Amino acid sequence: MARDAGIRYYDTAPHLGLGLSEKRRGAAPITRPRTIADVRTAHGTALPAAATAFPYGRPSIIDVTLGMRSPEQVARYVELRRRHIPEGLWDDLRAQELIRSDVPADSGHGRSSRCH
Repeated sequence: MARDAGIRYYDTAPHLGLGLSEKRRGAAPITRPRTIADVRTAHGTALPAAATAFPYGRPSIIDVTLGMRSPEQVARYVELRRRHIPEGLWDDLRAQELIRSDVPADSGHGRSSRCH
């Protein structure tokens, strides 16, 4: 049911249940983050840059506001949004079913073209 809804990450809380959640779920909770890391590394993309770009691919999203407490955090976010994310990253994540095939993702940078 969760997979049908597009959920691809499961936090199985290994410290709870004496590790039974991992046994029931299988190796996916361990291999999934490693596979995502391998794909993004192959495309020369840092996780924070990909994570901040991802929501902008949806047509209904025109802005994302992150919690920032300092001028340094604001500068970091601006720098991350300016990075170009290779389209091939999203294609490879889709091909390996790490994101759904119908989920749009943003490869541009900077401000959304829908904002004026």
